[in-house]
Amino acid sequence: MPLSSALFLPLVLFVSVVTFEFSLADEKACSIGRHGTLTMFNGETADVELPCKYRLADFTCGDYRVKVTPGSAVDQEDSHRFSPDTVWVKVVNANTSEFVKIRTSVRRLDKFSEHRTTNPWQVKEGSKSVVDFADYDESRAAAVLRKDGVFSVEFSSAERSVVVTCLDQEFVSEGLPESLCGTDICLLA
Repeated sequence: MPLSSALFLPLVLFVSVVTFEFSLADEKACSIGRHGTLTMFNGETADVELPCKYRLADFTCGDYRVKVTPGSAVDQEDSHRFSPDTVWVKVVNANTSEFVKIRTSVRRLDKFSEHRTTNPWQVKEGSKSVVDFADYDESRAAAVLRKDGVFSVEFSSAERSVVVTCLDQEFVSEGLPESLCGTDICLLA
């Protein structure tokens, strides 16, 4: 597939409501995997090819506003596909306005596993104290960013995937096109 044709989203997306608020009995999760398989907060799945940075998730979970922006690169194993290569996360505490902008990448996680850097996450702005855990989970080979009992963001360099989870009952997500994860009522045509 020529690169120029890969620049267009192969989906037609329709949204009936931009922001939707509801109460959860279970956690809500959104993810994008190695070959562009997107699972939205509503459980719908789609195959997408995204050769750039894009807003995967923009949601409020409890007292925290979370924005997750992966960037894709040509997959080393399949040069005709794009896979998540970096992830930027911004977390803002709505009560205190404290925030953190933090990032990681496949390259950074490789350096971390080779002991050439001391942290799998790099703080770009703000304070890492906004989150409870920003480290590496060896059992899953993933960089994990978490506010205990509220949300988590996981980036696996081995699986080339990003998983975003909201554990709090208070959940508001921006719909398409502001974030690919959508809302609970997002429809794909």
